[in-house]
Amino acid sequence: MASTEIRERRRTLRYRNLLVRQAVQMKNKVAVLLMEAGVSYSKQKLPKVGYFRELLATNQDIDEGVRSLLRLCHETVACLHPDDRAVRPHYPIADLKIGFFRTQLANRFFNSLPFVRVNLRN
Repeated sequence: MASTEIRERRRTLRYRNLLVRQAVQMKNKVAVLLMEAGVSYSKQKLPKVGYFRELLATNQDIDEGVRSLLRLCHETVACLHPDDRAVRPHYPIADLKIGFFRTQLANRFFNSLPFVRVNLRN
């Protein structure tokens, strides 16, 4: 059985992955609703609140039902965004591998340096 710290980190990572999946589903839902309404938009700018409000304000042909669904999905995406430090990812296995490769790289570097041994025991 893994240590308590590892289990806790795994639980946090599972929760973060859940949030990421739900946020992606909501972003896709917003995109589908906009496409169904025939609205052209910028995918990169869509998560920004100002652009989203401007998009809704400038496209009057979007009916009110779709408009309310768009607002709800966009607010949900903002709530689900896993930027919070409490749910930041931690990958213990990857950290171990990176540490191992860094050690190998450092050993290779130091072995490539020319050096002179000095005997200080005389």
